[in-house]
Amino acid sequence: MASLLERAVYAPVNARFKVYMIDEVHMLTNHAFNAMLKTLEEPPSHVKFILATTDPQKIPVTVLSRCLQFNLKQMPAVHIVAHLQKVLTEEKLGFELQALRLLARAADGSMRDALSLTDQAIAYAAGQISEEAVRGMLGALDQHYLTRLLDAIAASDGAEVLAIADELAARSLSFLLALQDLSTMLHQIAWAQVAPQSVLDELPEAEDIRRFASLFSPEQVQLYYQIATIGRSELGLAPDEYAGFTMTLLRMLAFYPANTAVESAPELAQAAAMLNPVDVSTPDSLTALGFVEHDWPSLVARLPLRGLVKELAYRSELVGIEGATLTLKVSVAQLAERLQVEKLRTALTEYLGKPLKLVTEIGVVTQTAAALDAAQNVQRQQAAEQALAQDPFAQALIRDFDATIVPGSIKPELLMLKNQLAGLMKQAQQMQENMSKVQEELALIEVEGQSGAGLVKVTLTCKHEVRRVVIDPSLFDDDKDMLEDLIAAAFNDAVHKVSEATQEKMGSVTSDLPLPAGFKLPF
Repeated sequence: MASLLERAVYAPVNARFKVYMIDEVHMLTNHAFNAMLKTLEEPPSHVKFILATTDPQKIPVTVLSRCLQFNLKQMPAVHIVAHLQKVLTEEKLGFELQALRLLARAADGSMRDALSLTDQAIAYAAGQISEEAVRGMLGALDQHYLTRLLDAIAASDGAEVLAIADELAARSLSFLLALQDLSTMLHQIAWAQVAPQSVLDELPEAEDIRRFASLFSPEQVQLYYQIATIGRSELGLAPDEYAGFTMTLLRMLAFYPANTAVESAPELAQAAAMLNPVDVSTPDSLTALGFVEHDWPSLVARLPLRGLVKELAYRSELVGIEGATLTLKVSVAQLAERLQVEKLRTALTEYLGKPLKLVTEIGVVTQTAAALDAAQNVQRQQAAEQALAQDPFAQALIRDFDATIVPGSIKPELLMLKNQLAGLMKQAQQMQENMSKVQEELALIEVEGQSGAGLVKVTLTCKHEVRRVVIDPSLFDDDKDMLEDLIAAAFNDAVHKVSEATQEKMGSVTSDLPLPAGFKLPF
């Protein structure tokens, strides 16, 4: 470095500037950086330094402060593919476009890495860069595995999902890359639902992306994408990658978004509509118990249900009662599986004390427990917003500062807590006024303490002020020490009685104050 800096001061012979480019400059020693400081601070007009690094945090601050910093962005995959096409065409090497897309994605925005991977692919594929060869080299997932996985998830076919996972394990494919590719495809499906024109026709998976965009609802796609990305981050915490991968897929089978409509998956709706009702021998009519359809939401709220059975009950509508047969309508076909229906029937039988038959059908629902909860939440929200709009403090803010209430930002539970605290503050203020009166009364109350069977008497106010001390004359002839002890004992007796009187008075003030559990006043 010292030699380079010594030569830098001499002007170039054939050019305007001397340009020194130092790659991975963070690898220089502190001594080298210190040697550069003077030149960087007052560089000759003909010298330009270009310092390149992938870890700028390791460069001393004194050097960074003397440089202009330019952060190079990652190259888009489209540009990388175009450049690779140009290079391979000029080199007269055969390639498949999808293979170049795989290389561009693996390069993660770095053209240098893309060219390096391309060199490896040329050697691996013997000069003909094919998609199959690149997938084998990178350990990438074949597209048909992804389509099979999503088809199995759409059909709730757990056996097929696990069979595909076993195939991936048998081929020693990376489960981390599998979840990454699955997340990428779900991202493309989500875009296809919002902007169908975003799907490029030249993509080999374009047809599958459009098909899944119509098969899944947007809520399902978002849920599956979230599960896949979280599964990737948790893969290192699993007992092994296979367990983490399969648990991620089983999570997709086990959970459904709250508002998934059956219209997004007509095949599932048709299959669920063919479900056989859960049969059980039943006698009499439920109407004899006074049970009607509108009682369903309140009944569901009282049932001890969990998991998918609770979802089935909360998101279904009771549309018919015939004898001891209940007919439920659900909008999510996956919830109407025979196992969940049987569990719900058992819970209803135990609660009502009558054997039941439960029949399910698929359709649009309105009067569900979930819909009732949502309506009540809307009412609470509206009431909270109206209450806040009438609050004097809020009105003052709106009037004086031209403020506005942001729609949907009001939390009813917080407003309720605010009202409770306001009530508590009013009670505390009233208690403070009462305590002031009590303090005045305590100043007028006198308490007498005695010792020696009344030979010594000490009178105190409830504010611990000594009013008088009365000593029997006969004690003046006795021992002085005994007299002092009797005075102290009488004083302590008076103090004890003052404390009792004070607590009694204060207790009458705070007895009606609703203090939280575990809260005590300091008197």
